[in-house]
Amino acid sequence: MMLTVELFEQIATALKADRGSARDQRGGPRVGLRTRAKISPMLLGDKGAQPVDVWVRDLSMNGIGLTASHALPQGSTFSITLPTKAGEKIVLTYKVAHCTQASSTVFVIGASLEQSIEDVTKASRPAPRQAQRRSA
Repeated sequence: MMLTVELFEQIATALKADRGSARDQRGGPRVGLRTRAKISPMLLGDKGAQPVDVWVRDLSMNGIGLTASHALPQGSTFSITLPTKAGEKIVLTYKVAHCTQASSTVFVIGASLEQSIEDVTKASRPAPRQAQRRSA
């Protein structure tokens, strides 16, 4: 699954971006980021674990790079809520492709997009009222 170009631009614009490295050898374009977020790991046989604080390192139309203080098993999934340029929020689900220990307390995680759940902000708004006709 991939984010639409429009949604990718909205999320990337809403987050603080930095320039990519000339050494970057990824298959698709990514936006380098430095922003804190919370992810909700979804463990097998469980509806989800406690939210985990992470740093979002980069984002592409089909993946995300994170650093965290805890490892996430390869193949596990997590959800993350990200802002859009319009000030709305969207929940995305990712599957962990790799998790590498960078130091005793830092793990580098790469994940691929599984699903866009829904626009949280729009979903929480009340439905517009339809005009009621007056009976004569």
